[in-house]
Amino acid sequence: MTDPRGAARSRILTVARERVGIPYRIDPPPDGTTTLDCSLFVLLTYRDAGLPFAPAVRTAEQIRQACVPIDWAEVQPGDLLFCEHTYEPIEPPGADGRVASHLGIAVGAGSGRMWDCRESTNPARPSGPGETNIATEYWQDHLFEARRPRGLLIAPPPAAPATYRVTEAGVRLRAGPSTSDPILIPDLGADTRVAAMGSSAIDADGRAWGEVRTADGTVGWIAMEYVRTVDPDGRPPASDVGAFFTPAEIGTLFPEAGGNVTIYWPRLVAELQAAGCYDIPTVIAVLATIRVEVPRFAPIREYGDEAYFTQQYEGRADLGNTQPGDGARFCGRGFVQLTGRANYQRYGATFGCDLVGDPDLALDPAVASRVLVKYLTDHNVPALAAANDWPAVRRAVNGGLNGWSTFIETVNAAMAIARVKGLL
Repeated sequence: MTDPRGAARSRILTVARERVGIPYRIDPPPDGTTTLDCSLFVLLTYRDAGLPFAPAVRTAEQIRQACVPIDWAEVQPGDLLFCEHTYEPIEPPGADGRVASHLGIAVGAGSGRMWDCRESTNPARPSGPGETNIATEYWQDHLFEARRPRGLLIAPPPAAPATYRVTEAGVRLRAGPSTSDPILIPDLGADTRVAAMGSSAIDADGRAWGEVRTADGTVGWIAMEYVRTVDPDGRPPASDVGAFFTPAEIGTLFPEAGGNVTIYWPRLVAELQAAGCYDIPTVIAVLATIRVEVPRFAPIREYGDEAYFTQQYEGRADLGNTQPGDGARFCGRGFVQLTGRANYQRYGATFGCDLVGDPDLALDPAVASRVLVKYLTDHNVPALAAANDWPAVRRAVNGGLNGWSTFIETVNAAMAIARVKGLL
């Protein structure tokens, strides 16, 4: 793949489709469950795709100001397209003197289409969320700029080269990352070794694919659920955390996650491997912690508004919140709900990103995964989990036993799966 954020872009378009059928309404309720307008549709789509905007962002123009301008030739799926004079909004213009009144999500460069939410009298394109043909004279007259959300500017680090072992018979090698692509090899054969090429993709059904090369030199794509990592000598390494639980097995622990496990679990596996957290108890601790903190298995911003965060965190010296506005600015974000200026400063310095200047970077999957694993290792969670001291694991993360029933239920369910597989 030429675009390292391809999985995130694919997820954005997948989530956009999920809201088809919700009616359009100007200034709808903020939950977006019964009605939507153009900006709320975009905000909820990016939130559920794991790339939320800051809480103060609401209008099309505010979304525009929160993004980075790009050239039309650089537009890719998931970038945002902005229109003006579809109506005249009552808000200050940007520094360029323009005000966005409508926006949509680009389907792709040269596609001539965007996902948006609008009123329509055309039965072929009903009101509400849907794909709009922007090649028409009307839209060409109103489109004026393309911008990229900052979350799509951060590329996750490339995965280390690996060798994979095919886990069962009947697995096909395809010409592309989809079951609709041509079959290159109809049956690779159980226990066959293939070399990872370093590229990955997520198809429209949320399935993860990897590009591989066979022993005879054939290069193609394979569904990652049918392979496991092996060392060069062919032995499954202890560090292959991904071999402990499949995405499908993890999905049974996360009924609200949908396709998020397939999207985010490989990144968490990579960070666990890099940190040397190779054992089953630590992986179970990670899964149980995520189940309590973010049951949708995606990095999120803590629930609440500015007034709530100010009440909870403003002036908290224990969190390093020493400046006005720190309470709301440094609310919880990520898999483990990183909170407080001191933590944002510490982990930003650790991972080389400006979390103080841009706290929403903590929602990027790569950053959120690193913060979670580093936080757990910093708080001795691997040793506590190995000792089966699950109350201590929960206290190490939460400071108490909030969410304990969900936490221990997930621990027990994961241990049951591990026992059946002979891992415990």
